[in-house]
Amino acid sequence: MGVHGLTTYLREKQRVLSTTLNLPSNSFSDPIPVVIDGPTPELKFSTVISRLGQSHVQPSLLFFRTSPASRGTARFLNETRIIPPLAYTACISALKNLQNSTDALEVHFADEEGDPYAVELAGKIGAYVVGNDSDFVVLNTEGYLGYIPLEEMMWHAPISVEVPSREEDDSGFQEVRKPKSKRRPVTDAKIGRGIIPPDGDGLTLSLVVYKPDSLAAHLNIPVTLLPLLGALVGNDFSRQPDSDRRTVQSLFFDRQLSLSQRITRVASTIQSILSPSTQKRKNSKHPVGTVMDLIDRAVNQLLTRLNTTPGSGEIDVIVEKIVEATLQYAIPKYDDANVSAHDLQLPQVCALHPRSACPLLPVFSQRIEVEVSDDSDVESEAQQNAVKVRAQYLAAFRDGEFAPKLLDILSSGTYWPRIFLEHPDTETVSRSIGRPIREWIYSILDNAVGLPEMLDEETEHESNKKELDEDEEDPDEIVDVVESDSETELAGDDLLAPLKGELHRLHGSHDDLRLHALRRGRQSYQSIFGAGPAWHKNLWK
Repeated sequence: MGVHGLTTYLREKQRVLSTTLNLPSNSFSDPIPVVIDGPTPELKFSTVISRLGQSHVQPSLLFFRTSPASRGTARFLNETRIIPPLAYTACISALKNLQNSTDALEVHFADEEGDPYAVELAGKIGAYVVGNDSDFVVLNTEGYLGYIPLEEMMWHAPISVEVPSREEDDSGFQEVRKPKSKRRPVTDAKIGRGIIPPDGDGLTLSLVVYKPDSLAAHLNIPVTLLPLLGALVGNDFSRQPDSDRRTVQSLFFDRQLSLSQRITRVASTIQSILSPSTQKRKNSKHPVGTVMDLIDRAVNQLLTRLNTTPGSGEIDVIVEKIVEATLQYAIPKYDDANVSAHDLQLPQVCALHPRSACPLLPVFSQRIEVEVSDDSDVESEAQQNAVKVRAQYLAAFRDGEFAPKLLDILSSGTYWPRIFLEHPDTETVSRSIGRPIREWIYSILDNAVGLPEMLDEETEHESNKKELDEDEEDPDEIVDVVESDSETELAGDDLLAPLKGELHRLHGSHDDLRLHALRRGRQSYQSIFGAGPAWHKNLWK
């Protein structure tokens, strides 16, 4: 999860990049927020399908293709374990019960991906983020204190060790015994790793903190370019295979390079492009003036190791993919950025964003948009009912009563059934039993808040043709860009903001983006699982 190889890099450079924070066990007075992932982004479909195949499909195939005697061993069951379908539901129920019984815990359900939401929340309340995802050291916002890996948390309690005195006999001689072998170190029961404290009093929690500023300073690049570094090295959004099963990173790096060396290579590439000496060269025909120029130069420079240079069309596709992967780290800034702890607990549309900017509100507003378009002058009773129903669904999601998997239906028009141990030669129960149930769910949601409209291929073709005609009609369109002549200016600006406009020009409308992501996910699913009986349209519609 996160940036490929960054966890290893942080562990190797721990002394340089990290700081240690020691907290007594009685110092935890403020409530601890827990962030749960929201709906799955469409750009992450290929990654989700790949993980689904590795964690569920492949272990299930291996289990049923192995003899009963072999698959009954403890080692086999441990290596092919599958998380039960109700584990997530039981976890959410336990967190909600704990939240209702104490003020020490707050549960937040993210609008979309949980990582940016957690960092944005930490920035507003001035806190750290604890997790096992290296994206937390790439994401950054004002007020964010840093990333604490869950695996590197350690509880310890200093104890005094009494050294036994050596006994002497009456003659003054002392008995000395030579050990026959080296003694193994004894693990102290009062020292433990992880979030669960060991038994004992006076415990101290030792935390290792990584900050985006420290990582950027060590790599000698602006901190605002860490998202670009993650996209080029490879994250959950840029490591998607193309049609020929090649990833972008396989074009960028030699196989002999280690994960840490790849990070160093990308950082040095960005350094060389932003270097003042490079900018002032006389033979530099195209100096870096925008972020798109920087990405284009970085991609072309990383591709120079190939014997054959890819075509311009293929390079444009790679640049587009890097732009998409970089934008996933964007955390918008709003004027009303100051949110109190009391505001975070109020049942409202969004705890972090203003009502007009919350990405979750339009997901529940499909029915309201239809009612308003039918009668925009007078607020009818149907509109009032649609607003009330939307408020109830929003409150249910924020309270954990409406699962994020159901929100995928409203967000991207997809549903991802939970796969467990099933015989590969029979039809999956997600289709034979779950499909009629899901159809009723789709009908209920469509009647209550409305389902998103999906474009077919013919509509997409007409939309693309219309956009091409518009581009031809206005060839001298002025594009507003922010130029920068120095590395200092690039470091001070929000470099992700201009990418959104560029990506919109590459892709087209939001509906085109959705159809493009759905097709990419469907192709990846078929390449992994095939088009057999387990494949059904309700997974996507």
